[in-house]
Amino acid sequence: MADHEDLAGTRRRWCHQAPFRHVRWCSVHGFPHGAWRASGTPRHVCAPRRPLSAKNLGGAGIDSGGPVPSPRAARGCRGRASRHACTRGRWVSEETSGSGPGGPTVCPIDGGPGTRGLTSRPGGGRIVLVVSLPHGGALVDLRVEDGRAAELAEAARRLPVWELSRRQRCDLELLATGGFSPLRTFLDQADYESACAAMRLSTGELWPVPVTLDLPEQVVAAASAAGGVLLRARGVDVAVLWLEAAWRPDRRAEAAAVLGTTDTAHPGVQDLLHESHPWYVSGPLEVLRLPPHHGFRTVRHTPGELRSLMAGHGWDRVVAFQTRNPMHRAHQELTVRAARDLDANLLLHPVVGVTKPGDVDPHIRVRCYRALLPTYPPGRVLLSLLPLAMRMAGPREALWHAIVRKNHGATHFIVGRDHAGPGEDSAGRPFYEPYAAQALVGMHARELGIGVVPFRQMVYVEELQGYVPEDDVQPGQHCLRISGTEQRRRLAHGEELPAWFTPPEVAAELRRAFPPRSERGVCVLLPDALPDPRRDQAAAVIAARLREAGRTVTLLSRSLLAEGEAPSHLVVHLIGEVMRNGGAVVCPGGVVHGLAHAAERLAERGLVVDVGIAGEEPRLTDAPSATESSCTRLLVPVGAAPELVGDVVVDHVRTSAYLEPAVPAALRAIRDGEPGAPRDDG
Repeated sequence: MADHEDLAGTRRRWCHQAPFRHVRWCSVHGFPHGAWRASGTPRHVCAPRRPLSAKNLGGAGIDSGGPVPSPRAARGCRGRASRHACTRGRWVSEETSGSGPGGPTVCPIDGGPGTRGLTSRPGGGRIVLVVSLPHGGALVDLRVEDGRAAELAEAARRLPVWELSRRQRCDLELLATGGFSPLRTFLDQADYESACAAMRLSTGELWPVPVTLDLPEQVVAAASAAGGVLLRARGVDVAVLWLEAAWRPDRRAEAAAVLGTTDTAHPGVQDLLHESHPWYVSGPLEVLRLPPHHGFRTVRHTPGELRSLMAGHGWDRVVAFQTRNPMHRAHQELTVRAARDLDANLLLHPVVGVTKPGDVDPHIRVRCYRALLPTYPPGRVLLSLLPLAMRMAGPREALWHAIVRKNHGATHFIVGRDHAGPGEDSAGRPFYEPYAAQALVGMHARELGIGVVPFRQMVYVEELQGYVPEDDVQPGQHCLRISGTEQRRRLAHGEELPAWFTPPEVAAELRRAFPPRSERGVCVLLPDALPDPRRDQAAAVIAARLREAGRTVTLLSRSLLAEGEAPSHLVVHLIGEVMRNGGAVVCPGGVVHGLAHAAERLAERGLVVDVGIAGEEPRLTDAPSATESSCTRLLVPVGAAPELVGDVVVDHVRTSAYLEPAVPAALRAIRDGEPGAPRDDG
């Protein structure tokens, strides 16, 4: 990259690439390419020899299927028949008439912050900047052509198979589509160590968060013998990694360097130290297809598709907003202010991959985002889902997010308070300073070539009936706040969020997703220590009492499960689906206890009541850390009658608000119109 002075004296950046096809005429200065002027005008870059297309240019192609340029772009070459394409952040004009011999030309324009969309040239015509250059200068695409895919499929038959984890699926997808440009595979040891120590690849490019593929030792041994490993995502063959390097990293040192802590209260540390495999591997990566997604497909875009879409709209300034939460009024106000102040279009780019444990389900969040779109000015906002696996790495992750958004075509990026922070450590202190992320991204913004939009925390001022940055609050004004903990508590209990905090469109979606407890799932696990007749009788009593209270109940007896010989994990999955839809299930506890953490996973769907016999050994559900107190243990005497067990269980379900309040007998008689009930004839 070299800086030069153009004829207007404006400093611009020019990217020299090879191989180039010779073109005869410069569409900016009106003289042949390769010529130098005494004024210091740069030598120009010509189009690559290969055909222009959306795939090899990282944007809209001039081949069939490319988007139609906006009227603003179409005005770029006055009096000439021309077609335009966005090639790595620059407009290509294939001119078919004019004073000089025709031919396609590529004229780079600075993709950094502050660059406007239209630039005049002496002979008339303009070049339209749509999006910024990808990190490293070129958008990576690792997907193979159909012919190579058939060869790979045949070669993969002799390779060991690895089913990717959720984090690994996210990483593979962004590697494949260029979201992680300039990476072309998972980091090798040199790049990994450099990224950990210096936030750069071994070649010098900024890269603050390692992207690695961790495998168990037996898979690494098999891949070493075979020369590679076939990667699968949800049972679908998606890629082949040809093994060139394998090493055992110091994951504790990685946590200290990248996350700044080894405290397992940090979800990234917990994943690194206790849920990752001991070997990292690298080598050439060939992608057969992207990991499958079956939901919200119309708002999922690869970086190339997103760049093409923005080019088609003629957007020359795009400010991206990162979020992993439902958007409330503070987020809405922040994004509106950012877009207005920059005179930019807004890219809502929420993460729908791996986020912090306990975050709102991505499907719920996406419905909230979609509901909010009509509240923005028409034609100024675009929603696109990002399949990123967050590491919750605070300042380093904020810089990583900026790189990823630059690769997706954003020219500016909003960095808020405690960006990508996981909250508090084991001692109750924040893992990161609230504005450390803004400082780090701002420090590297010029090198990265993306505008940083720092925002202070937005607070609601009662006297103003609106949101302002916290620094703008005047003495004597009263601020209203709802913490993340209080928000989660209200959602868990089905309580309303105030109108000043949540737009009505978002509140409606959250009400659908978080109904009152009386409409959520319930699972009652009966003790295996009870003899069969008494256990079945207790199950029948509990089911009858729950139905009487208005619940829909599914009763699974041990004999039924034994006859069907259904695997425990399948039974637990079915129980979870019934609970997800607000139903109640009564079943033997052994089905759930045999699977690690099954009770906790079911507790995410509603209330789990684990009935035990007094004197039994404590189980995991006895621990006070059970999820939101929705997984509780009830102890009954050894010889308890089935009716007593039923009363104890149903009383607990009602006390926990998972049943409608009991109606007094007199009122129930009036409601049901029973004979002899008191009446009001007035």
